[in-house]
Amino acid sequence: MHIYILFVIQRKTLEKPRENAYKFVTTTIKNLKEWSKVTENKPVIFEIFGTMESTVSHCKPEKIFFIKDQLDKIRCVLWEIDRFMPHIPRGSVVRCVGKFNENYFHCFSIRQVKPHENNLVEFLLEKSDQELQNQIVNSREL
Repeated sequence: MHIYILFVIQRKTLEKPRENAYKFVTTTIKNLKEWSKVTENKPVIFEIFGTMESTVSHCKPEKIFFIKDQLDKIRCVLWEIDRFMPHIPRGSVVRCVGKFNENYFHCFSIRQVKPHENNLVEFLLEKSDQELQNQIVNSREL
């Protein structure tokens, strides 16, 4: 005798995201500064892409380096507390995820960009730029 259990999954209507939920924003280094103004006092995690411009400092436990894109560059810090920074040669295109303050980008994660990701990155940056413009317009209306 076989017993079959059938699970019924009901579709729920899409709910609006909670105000205090983290937002994930893919952006350029230049627009990172604008996004930080628009999202001030809101929980946001940023994803930026750029070229490793400088070699990594060997201060322990912090790793300090610069990444740049076509328009700007930024100082980044990764703290090696629970993970190690991978070896990334100068000139490599990288993906950094983290938080931003006016002095530096605090990286939670960094890795080299895979070749097949380039088209996706361009698409995400385009959509992010459109949303940034919408946010700026909406903030002026308030």
